[in-house]
Amino acid sequence: MCDGGRGVQVGRAVRMANSDPTLHNVNANPKDNRPFNFGQVPKTPAVTRVFDKPEVGVPFRCGVHSWMNAHPGVVEHPFFAVTKADGTFEIKGLPASTYTIELWHEQLGSRRSRCRSGRRRRK
Repeated sequence: MCDGGRGVQVGRAVRMANSDPTLHNVNANPKDNRPFNFGQVPKTPAVTRVFDKPEVGVPFRCGVHSWMNAHPGVVEHPFFAVTKADGTFEIKGLPASTYTIELWHEQLGSRRSRCRSGRRRRK
């Protein structure tokens, strides 16, 4: 399973592997993409799935272990990040410009804000 979140680009394969010595069940219930639900026995090959449409906060759950869940975002570009323990994040390689950034939280939902990237010019 994913470790809390992460992100994936539309059309790219998501690889799910079971490295634990116990059974897991990967159950994803997206709203805009095809759902899937499969068991993963220990030491079996990884399974891949592809998301065809952008979607924020896709719910993943393990049907065997209720505490295991994730909510990855599916985006059309490579510019996404997950916050660190201190709440900071970094998006590398973003071209200098003004953007609308969307922040998402499992319980608090989404919030959008305008931001500017790139170096500031000295006067």
